[in-house]
Parts: sequence; structure tokens; C-alpha cells
Amino acid sequence: MLVVVVTQEDIDKGRRNSPYTCPVARACGNVPEQRKIIAMVSNRSVILGWPQKIAPVLSSSVAYKMPENMRDWIRRYDESEKVEPMIFFLQEA
Repeated sequence: MLVVVVTQEDIDKGRRNSPYTCPVARACGNVPEQRKIIAMVSNRSVILGWPQKIAPVLSSSVAYKMPENMRDWIRRYDESEKVEPMIFFLQEA
């Protein structure tokens, strides 16, 4: 299980409709044990990847199931609705 804490700073600096820079993707990069990762958020999953040192491709990745409350939170954020900082719990897919 991965715990993702979306802070107000993630919300303020995130970009709407952006799978790599939305608040959830930003927050995934802040998880201590997941440093230097690339996070991609889709409508059903969160994919975390570890880049290779030389080429800009992923050397490995892990997909996590996106819980319903996270999908709803992202939808509201992308539609410019007010969202609050939140903690999400992700299970490996």
C-alpha cells in the first residue's frame, strides 16, 4: 500500500488536466520512499516509474489502483471546483 498526502502546496502548484503535474502526481513525488520518480495519473490508475540515469525512459514502474474518492477528487480539481488537501491510500494493481 502507498500513502499519498496531497498538500495545499500540491493543489496550488498543480496543473489541471495534466497527468504528470496534477496535485496527485506532485504528491506522489513527495513520498519519501519514492524519491526521483515520475508519476502519471490516468482515470483509473497511478503509475510510478523510476527513470534510467542516461535515457529519458523508465527503467521500471509500478501501477496502483486509483480509489473512487481519488477519481472524484481529481475530477473536481480538473473542473475547477474547490478541493481540500487529502490523504489517499493506493493498492498495487
